[in-house]
Amino acid sequence: MSQITTNKRAAAWSHIATNECFTVNDIAMAIAEPTEKGREIVKEFEKRGVIQQVAGIGVAGRPKVYARIEGQEPVLGRGHCGDGRVVRSQNRKTKQQKMWNAMKMHKHFTRQDLQMTAEVTDSHAKSYLSALHKSGYVSFLLKVKAGQKSKGKLSRYCLLRNTGKLAPLVRKTGVWDQNQQVFYPFESTGGNES
Repeated sequence: MSQITTNKRAAAWSHIATNECFTVNDIAMAIAEPTEKGREIVKEFEKRGVIQQVAGIGVAGRPKVYARIEGQEPVLGRGHCGDGRVVRSQNRKTKQQKMWNAMKMHKHFTRQDLQMTAEVTDSHAKSYLSALHKSGYVSFLLKVKAGQKSKGKLSRYCLLRNTGKLAPLVRKTGVWDQNQQVFYPFESTGGNES
């Protein structure tokens, strides 16, 4: 639900709360939108059980008249969808979450292991491992410097800090641990690894 839509609903509810009765046109005028948008909001509030029709039949000259149901208020803003149900977070696994799960499973791993297990690109694996290394989550078991002599060889990593189920989130200056609710800033490291 967009911020503008939420504000329109809030403006509509403000009008409803301060007036004994209202019509769809009253709501449309209160939110400065076309009649159709006013009708949409009125239907939503009626469906949620916070308003009810008290008069009129919905034809020209006899519009439906609505009134607020005492003691009822709608939930406005995020976390609510139009049919009265609370929105639950999706359990869609992000690339970082898939790599984190793979690291916990393998204990010792390479970028290629993460690519195959988590189905991510080499650049995703490389950047995530770099961030976790700079924040102390993983260390090198075998560090291979990038260059001609190391062609075909990959660095091997070890998971040092398994803090729980949720993957650490990479931020601009460090990593946010969702499990511990702690921010780990990046430490400076040198060299390019493969």
